[in-house]
Amino acid sequence: MSTAPSRFETIEVRTSPAEVVIPLLLGGVGLAGVAASVDYMGPRQRLITFAVFAALLVVAGAGRLAYRGPRLVISAERLGWREAGQKELRHVAWSQIQSARLEPAFHRTPPRLRLVLTSSSALEIVASDEQHRYVDIPIDGIDLSPTSLKLFIHRAAPHLFARPPDPDGRLDATTRKTSDPRHLSGASMTDTVTLTSGLDGFEFTALHAQPEGERKGGIVVVQEIFGLDPYVQADVARWSALGFEVLAPSIFDRAVPGYVAGRAPEDFQTGVAHVNAIGTAKMLSDIQACIDHLTPRGPVFAVGYCLGGSLVWLAAGKLKNLAAGSAYYGSMIAANADLPLNASVIVHLGRNDPHIPAETVKARLAETHPEVTVHVYENSGHGFNNDGRPDSDPEDARLARKRTLALFQANGAA
Repeated sequence: MSTAPSRFETIEVRTSPAEVVIPLLLGGVGLAGVAASVDYMGPRQRLITFAVFAALLVVAGAGRLAYRGPRLVISAERLGWREAGQKELRHVAWSQIQSARLEPAFHRTPPRLRLVLTSSSALEIVASDEQHRYVDIPIDGIDLSPTSLKLFIHRAAPHLFARPPDPDGRLDATTRKTSDPRHLSGASMTDTVTLTSGLDGFEFTALHAQPEGERKGGIVVVQEIFGLDPYVQADVARWSALGFEVLAPSIFDRAVPGYVAGRAPEDFQTGVAHVNAIGTAKMLSDIQACIDHLTPRGPVFAVGYCLGGSLVWLAAGKLKNLAAGSAYYGSMIAANADLPLNASVIVHLGRNDPHIPAETVKARLAETHPEVTVHVYENSGHGFNNDGRPDSDPEDARLARKRTLALFQANGAA
């Protein structure tokens, strides 16, 4: 399947034969080697044992290849996929898919195709996250390259993978008028880098994205307490699409490398434990390493959410070479309101945030930093930058991003 058809026809994408045969053959060699090492066997017995093991494994591999069903079925009307361990395909019509994105492998998460659905009612499908209407389909080991997969899907559903520039500079720009950031298809521009903390020499990983088009500066995206989850990945892609080189440090690597959590109460408690175990000094040192990595190529900015919002506020007072920061609903901001700032900062708070009293924080900062603008968003609560969350108002999220971009432009972004 090296070329795309001139007229779209149904395509079945299967597991690459190498994904099945090579592990089996290696296993056969290993088992035969164990058998051959048994001292009481003569040369002929060892040879027979080797042949039997090899034959069994080859037959098993051939059986897997013969009976394996397609992993993906792409037709003119819909997309089908088979989940691990399942024989039946799940299907969704192209009209039920709002956007698609190829997500790269990251730590222990395999590469995947993410579909954002038009509504939760699109499910006879079981989504990876029913509340937020997306489905993750692993694509590791299929016999089709990501580029070809994207091409075939685009031919079947031209509205997917679209990301033209937006004339008014909105961060949620798309031809389909949606504020969901997960339409962005820049996964091919995203990789993982390893950086070193200047405080203790610890090596940590960071999600990295090159800018699209002319480079406007660098941005450090600082995570919530839940790790580099899909919302952080979406934010990285969003800023990359606007022309920024982006780093998102995995600041819990000292506790659990590549930590990503859900949103259950126990996940929150685990994140708090990681914060307490690592401490803000080490997390700030990781942010400084990101700033240092980006600084040689232009001004560097930071944006952070929840825990990340607190760290951006602290970074503006304690770190070097940060041009400006945008701090979203950080719980430590009020407690550190007296901190002298070395960079321009704006603060975003949700009126309905049950954890952070917006007016209290705003009043406190008015006393200590009257130059800092605090924006309170009337229709949102905590975590409102995460599109699709219950406390997120799309217009509030769009406005906060627009204000953040304006801050960065006022402080050196090209």
